[in-house]
Amino acid sequence: MQGNHEELLAKNPILLARLFWHVARKFSETSGGKSPSLPVFLLSGGLLLHRETVEKVHRMNFDSRFVKMVVERPDLIVGLQGRVEMNSRFALMGVQLGVNVALLQRDGGLGFPTFRAIGGVDLPAELRSQEVSSAALIGAAKRLGAWFALEELDSVQRQLIVEF
Repeated sequence: MQGNHEELLAKNPILLARLFWHVARKFSETSGGKSPSLPVFLLSGGLLLHRETVEKVHRMNFDSRFVKMVVERPDLIVGLQGRVEMNSRFALMGVQLGVNVALLQRDGGLGFPTFRAIGGVDLPAELRSQEVSSAALIGAAKRLGAWFALEELDSVQRQLIVEF
């Protein structure tokens, strides 16, 4: 991980769109075909734009959940509300770019819009990163997608102490 992790992601919306594709893909795979709602991407942005969170999450098991992360590293949720709010613009840009370049598809639904990953089991070859530093980001994005699919959003909000 690089020391300027957050700045690199914030200045690279296509990287964030690619990470959101992984979140959506793993969410759908884990939930039996459902699509994640917009708050999942906003929370994922707040988590993925934090280097220490990525370092912790990418090493955890897919069947772990947020509560395990919070118990092992309660410091990771300190300031999460602020990070989600501060980075919501970047998260929305990542979702919008993902839709515009056909990585994500907006689905209908009640309440917040949902977004489905488009394509096969991996990103198109021209959008895959060859950088070693993105492996941890991709791993964290996949785990977040699985974890969000395993729990109701209101439960995740209580565990992470975040409000919308």
